[in-house]
Amino acid sequence: MLVTGEFIAPRRIECEAAKVTWTERLRTLPRSALFRALRVGIVAPGTFALADKVFGNPTAALFAALGSISMLLFAEFGGSNARRTKSHLALVGAGAVLVTVGTACSQNLWLAT
Repeated sequence: MLVTGEFIAPRRIECEAAKVTWTERLRTLPRSALFRALRVGIVAPGTFALADKVFGNPTAALFAALGSISMLLFAEFGGSNARRTKSHLALVGAGAVLVTVGTACSQNLWLAT
């Protein structure tokens, strides 16, 4: 910054990000982030279409899409592919049990509170 008396004038800084092409940006991203985004981009629309078109329930379609996004994007499991697959399947099973219990409890006001 340049100081001129009482006023501090900001310097003009060239933006280096504007000079970088999108292919160069893809090369600098971590591969794990790219694979996660690819998985979410494939699975989330698939679960939405399955619940909406096959089951005919738009509410379930929204929950299926948001659930798959949260599970694939925000939950990270380490280890080999087989171990991660087992962990994802265990998360699906636990989620299904909790949704079933929540649905059953919602029918009774005392259980829901």
